Amino acid sequence: TEQETAQFVQSADTLKRQKLVSSLAADPATAENLAETWTHLLIGRSNARKVDQDSLWSFLREQFGDNRPWMETVGRLISAEGRSDRQGETNFLLAHLNDQATPATAVTARLFLGRQVHCTQCHDHPFEKWTQDQYYQTAAFFAQLGLDNDPASQGRTIGGSAVEGAKPLFEVVKDRSTGEVTHERTGQVTPPKF
Repeated sequence: TEQETAQFVQSADTLKRQKLVSSLAADPATAENLAETWTHLLIGRSNARKVDQDSLWSFLREQFGDNRPWMETVGRLISAEGRSDRQGETNFLLAHLNDQATPATAVTARLFLGRQVHCTQCHDHPFEKWTQDQYYQTAAFFAQLGLDNDPASQGRTIGGSAVEGAKPLFEVVKDRSTGEVTHERTGQVTPPKF
């Protein structure tokens, strides 16, 4: 408010900035705003498979509200397993997984590493030290993720078109611990590597 702003400006308290930041961080509206912002960054307007934006928002709201470390939140997002409506963090992977695991690789690098690496799918990066080999080594981690039909679907499906067939109503993200990615230039299977 104007009154709060005036009090802040006129205050001689040397810790006023720290107190204000702590107050704002503790406000539930801050966690809700961060959850909204990151939901849009992580999945945008994706309607891929059965992405549940509300479930992802709830997961993020809880993470921000509990002041969980960002490394923990990101770790849960990129290693999520389960059903999208029950484990909100799985929605990030659902929105970006496909048969090649390449969208998840590019989005993860952009959002969490601050690097645009999508061009390294085809060639070494012209301005960065990222190589095409590194791209496929990272993509190999995402290739180990799979989607299983949840028995709760009971044969029900969603979507379907001439391009893409209908998907089960509920899918479960699973770590299969195996999976392959074929390097575009070499034609060889590329193992995962940090």
